[in-house]
This record gives sequence, C-alpha cells and structure tokens, in this order.
Amino acid sequence: EHNEQGSMGLVINQPTDLSIAELYSKMNFMMKNDRTFSNELVLAGGPVHSERGFILHKKAEKEFEHSYKITDDMYLTTSADIVETFGSEDAPEKYLVALGCASWTAGQLEQEIADNAWLVASVGSESLVVALFSSLCP
Repeated sequence: EHNEQGSMGLVINQPTDLSIAELYSKMNFMMKNDRTFSNELVLAGGPVHSERGFILHKKAEKEFEHSYKITDDMYLTTSADIVETFGSEDAPEKYLVALGCASWTAGQLEQEIADNAWLVASVGSESLVVALFSSLCP
C-alpha cells in the first residue's frame, strides 16, 4: 500500500526457520491430518506487526475474508481463513507466507528510492510476477 500517509510492503528475501507446515500446526489446524505441505519456509516480512501473517498469492477460486487485489492475478490476504486451506486443494496455486511487514512514513520511501536504496519494477511487470512465484512459492 502506498498513499499520502506512508507505505507498506513485504520483505521477500528473509526466510525464518519456521515451515508453513509448522505454522499450520501452531495455529491448531492439525485436526485435519490429510494435508500435504511443501518444505517452504515462512518469511520474515518486516519488523512491523511481526505477530501478523501476510499471504501473497495468486488469485484463488475461493474468496478470503481480508484479501486485497494487487494485480489481476496477485492478492495479499491477511485473514486466517487462507491458512485453513494450506495443504489442500482449496489453497491458492502459488503463495508465500510472511510474518510481519515493512512500513515507511510519508515521503520516507520516496527518499529511499531517490537515494537508490531500492530496485524498482512495475508491479504489473510479468517478469516480476513470474520470478516471484517461480522462485519463492510452493
């Protein structure tokens, strides 16, 4: 998110030592034991709200309670109902899980971009979307 009050984003290159299967288990959903999980790790999405989950995913057939459209095929979901689908056929085809997010005050991110602290690409860039989901998602 980016507006006059500031910006919010996810760090996507900082894996934790917690797997998605372990996260699912910690959230008390292991009563459903027919799940199959990949070995993908949960990411450290940033230093803000590190107790909250942020799931970046391809569009799914199922709609989730708190999903925000980023592109026609990419969504950010913050509600636990998406975690309930992990390891099942209802899960999004591709997703990554981050705990926490990054945030910037008004003008801070713009200054960091001007200082060349960030590599900037269009969110609609096909190569960005393909690379993101090909390399990071189960």
